[in-house]
Amino acid sequence: MSYRSSSDMYSRRPTGHEETRRVSDASRDYRRHDGHEPRRRDDSRDRDRDRDRDRDYGTSPRTYDAHREPLKGPSATVPPTRYDSLTSRSRQDYGIPTSSTSSTPLRPDAGNPAESIARSFKELSEVLVERSKLEIHKENLDRTLEKRQREYEKTKNKHAEFPSLPELQNKYRILDQRSRDELEVHLQKSKAKIKKLTEGISVELLQGLPLVDMQSRARPQDSKLSKESEAGLAALKNTVQQHHNNFKEGLAALRKHIGEAEASATEQEQNYRSALEKQHAAFEQKLRKLGEDMTAKQASQVQAQEDKFQFQLSKQEEQTKTLLETQRAELLDSQGKFLLGDVASLKQENSVLKQENSVLRSDLDSLLQRVDDLTRQVAQQNKDATELRTTVSACGQKVEEQGRKVSGHEQKLAGLDIEALDRISEHYTFDFENLTRDVEDMKAVTGGLSSKVEKLDVDKPIVQPASGAQFQNIKNELWALNDKLQDQLMQSLGEVVDKVDSEVKRHGERLDVLDKVGSASTNTGNQQHHPEYVLTRTMIDELQQKFESVSATLNGVKQEHAELLERFTQADATTQETIKGYRDDLAKKTETLEHQITVLDSQFNNLTTKGMAEHIIGHMETIYPTAQHLKVLIASLGTSIAEIKNQLGDTDIQDLPRSIAALSGEMHLLQENFTTMKAQMVILISAKRYDEEQHPPKRRRVEPNPNGNAHSIIVNGNNDLNGG
Repeated sequence: MSYRSSSDMYSRRPTGHEETRRVSDASRDYRRHDGHEPRRRDDSRDRDRDRDRDRDYGTSPRTYDAHREPLKGPSATVPPTRYDSLTSRSRQDYGIPTSSTSSTPLRPDAGNPAESIARSFKELSEVLVERSKLEIHKENLDRTLEKRQREYEKTKNKHAEFPSLPELQNKYRILDQRSRDELEVHLQKSKAKIKKLTEGISVELLQGLPLVDMQSRARPQDSKLSKESEAGLAALKNTVQQHHNNFKEGLAALRKHIGEAEASATEQEQNYRSALEKQHAAFEQKLRKLGEDMTAKQASQVQAQEDKFQFQLSKQEEQTKTLLETQRAELLDSQGKFLLGDVASLKQENSVLKQENSVLRSDLDSLLQRVDDLTRQVAQQNKDATELRTTVSACGQKVEEQGRKVSGHEQKLAGLDIEALDRISEHYTFDFENLTRDVEDMKAVTGGLSSKVEKLDVDKPIVQPASGAQFQNIKNELWALNDKLQDQLMQSLGEVVDKVDSEVKRHGERLDVLDKVGSASTNTGNQQHHPEYVLTRTMIDELQQKFESVSATLNGVKQEHAELLERFTQADATTQETIKGYRDDLAKKTETLEHQITVLDSQFNNLTTKGMAEHIIGHMETIYPTAQHLKVLIASLGTSIAEIKNQLGDTDIQDLPRSIAALSGEMHLLQENFTTMKAQMVILISAKRYDEEQHPPKRRRVEPNPNGNAHSIIVNGNNDLNGG
């Protein structure tokens, strides 16, 4: 156990006057609190002594010797201990001269030391409970972090396939690590607070010991202790030894009580486990019974639904058949006779239409045959026209040659004189006769051409305009060449050409009229009996529409039947899925309950282990005084007594037995308060553990966490993570 001096607790040291005043007031208050009425003579003497000490502070031989010179006698060889400051301060508080450089200030609490120590121990117990919770929470977080790290290493090969997995894992790891760091900060603060409270309790225990009061009530004197004071000191030593023995007995009783508490906790744990097992068995039985009841209920509902669907289906089929028969009877009754008459008339009209159709087909065949003939004739006419153009071009060439010959003859005639003409008149007459003969030959050729053209006038509908232009050119050339010689020949040739053109045009017009007449006759044949035909088609269309309506109604009935079957199938599938969902839900809840029972088991074991009990005992030994500590106190008492022997002056010996008796009573009272406080701490810890065991829903609740198998444990309103 570590101790610290009072100078660490108070930053400001009182001055000489302030300290003297406070010491005197504290001495008077303390004596008044003990029930000893101070005497007026003692008060006057104390005030005079304080005034003289304040006036001569630092110059008194006694003060100088106490401050400067080393101790003489048996106490000179005793080394200073941690209680020297306490002894020095006690002497100074109650009028014993001490060094002015003492580092221990006054005790701040001048009230009942037992109450102050009890409050400090209560606060320390609360801080210890809080630190235990924080340590348990930290252990749970450490296990959770280790589990998450193992899961991260295990799923590392899946990170490339699922990129969001490492992000989610890192997110929860960061959250847990942050919570652990915050918890570590709180734990360090709690440890520092525990250390501070422990040191404060140690100081308060040392300040509240009866030795201090004994020393404060002692008065310095120069003579030796009387026999009564020696007897009081011996009694005091015996009392200290008795208190030490009582403390050992109390510690043994405390350990015995802890053992009984462990046995009781073990028994409660066994009872709790047996109750949990019974509850689990009852729950499994209820779950099994519930599953059987639900299966039977679902089966009966499915069977009833199926019977209902079958009944509705048969009823719908009967209604459909009745409706079809009714519609069929109504249709036969309302339109049967009319349809029979219409059928007879339709048959007759159909036969007439067939005859007309056969006639039209024969006419169409003849027209098609004629069209084929006309097509062949047109092809032949085109061929003949091509040959005619070739012949006409050859005739034109011959006419040109004759023209050239005539021109040559004219030139030659121009170069001849009349006499020469007269001489060759006979020859010219002969040439004219040849020319006339050639003209007659030309007429014969032209006549042959005219006959060919007359032969083609029934075949070729339209002659190309290029033929007329060529004939006009030929005619102009002939008129130019034979203007003088063959005027009549050219006129007749022009008339022939005009006649050929008119005949060709006339035949073309006849062909056009013939085509129009053929198309008109076809249209007339198609439109023959048209109103009756339209009426017949209308009746046939109406019959087809009625038949299609009946077919559509029948198809609708079939579709409704198919829909009913499909709905029945869907209802069956939905029922099966619902049953499966209930089963899965019950299985998940059962698994969650088993996991919660396991978690509660492990936590209960952690709270009720022997190691924790030993840890509590060891920690209490660090807080409460032990045998070694008491030995040190006894050694310090011996040193203090030796110092008192050397420093006692003319103190009133008669007050010493009364002070020793009061000191013994206060020490006994302090020991009783200390024992009571320990018992209260043990009872408080046992009651807290019993409350946690008897009321787990209020103190502890396990909730499913979306992070894998981890569960959230709520303890005293704090949310802890416990790795499942």
